[in-house]
Amino acid sequence: MAIERAWPRRLAGWVLLAASAAAVLFVREADPMSREVFTTGTSAVYGLVLGVAYLLNAYFGPDRAPGRDQLLAGSLGIEADVVTLERATDHTRIPRRQLEGGYLDVSRGECWAVLRQRNADAVWLRVRDVEEGRALLRAVGLAAEQHVFRTRLVSVAEEVLTPGARAGAWLVAIYGTMALGWVASRGLASDAPGAVIAAALGLCCAVVYAVLRLALPRAALVGTDGVSLRSFRARRFVPYASVAAVRADGRGVWLDQRSGPPLLLATVPRLSRRLLASMPKGARLGAATEVLLHRLNEAMAVAAPTDASAARFADLDRRGRPIDAWRRALEALARGATGVAQYRRASVTEDDIARVLDDVAAPAERRIAAAIALTASDDPAVRGRVRIAASACANEALRHALERAAEGELEAADVELAERAHAHAAR
Repeated sequence: MAIERAWPRRLAGWVLLAASAAAVLFVREADPMSREVFTTGTSAVYGLVLGVAYLLNAYFGPDRAPGRDQLLAGSLGIEADVVTLERATDHTRIPRRQLEGGYLDVSRGECWAVLRQRNADAVWLRVRDVEEGRALLRAVGLAAEQHVFRTRLVSVAEEVLTPGARAGAWLVAIYGTMALGWVASRGLASDAPGAVIAAALGLCCAVVYAVLRLALPRAALVGTDGVSLRSFRARRFVPYASVAAVRADGRGVWLDQRSGPPLLLATVPRLSRRLLASMPKGARLGAATEVLLHRLNEAMAVAAPTDASAARFADLDRRGRPIDAWRRALEALARGATGVAQYRRASVTEDDIARVLDDVAAPAERRIAAAIALTASDDPAVRGRVRIAASACANEALRHALERAAEGELEAADVELAERAHAHAAR
């Protein structure tokens, strides 16, 4: 086992960023409109951009596999609230609430179970095979059916542009930003009309917004219900019901949609034709691609639908009732009060309701109803299933509604938002 710490990379990025910012501030003789590509001032600006890029990679980049010199024999202990790592050199206790994700990495000829902490530290545990790795993740509560998996996708610029085009785009962005800054400073120092200054500032904001949309990395959240794609001020949810097949190549993982073009989850920046031609045929997929492909296949296997849409579950539906009345009726049914005889005649048990909760093909309202009913149970294990279902849900609106139902704080707006998101994803 090994623990890969994130703070050294982050510290190095902040040091580089601070040093470059200091250079930009103190090199006063640099001319932002100089025709020379490399000057003292522009070199400091390049360092500033490099520092930002390094920090983005340190905070949002993929986990780094440990070196051979970092591997130590040890043991893992899993308790109710803490995971204990016993090694020859140290004794580490990690609260389970500090674990934000876990996955299997089989891309290096060995099988690793990786536990990712909220501070971006990663615990790498070598396991015998995939089944042992799955059992370990399940015991920690981070298996595909228990928790969403978050992975980094490359930016739009890296997906679309080749290395040469990306370098040119960076130069244009740097010098364009410097030119806009110079023009804006001259405009503010002069007696230019307010409309002109406002237009210049608006243009600067639009350029910055476009650069962020193109340059910032994206993320994919893989749940039991589908894949949620996140980028700068944009969200998209792709349910598995709309996916016909999943495949991978050297660029990333492709989702072949039942209607519409294939969707690329790009994990590798685009290469030039010359570099592609030089690569051997049948080359192995990148580590990030294999990890994402493996987790998608696991999640889709877990997401097999049940008969949760059957008519016998209709009593779970809200049918226009106020949220409080709906909640009371569901809690009464779950506790064996009024209406339980009807449930028993229909042969609907607590396990049946739990299957409705786990059925990703069921209507959002019905899954939320199942969560409300199960939360009223006296069995902590049954109530815990609601939190597990919420943790494994990639649809943000539905996950929020399930979490609110588990806490007894569900409101009508939460249900309506989840229903709209479910209907939009089903189109």
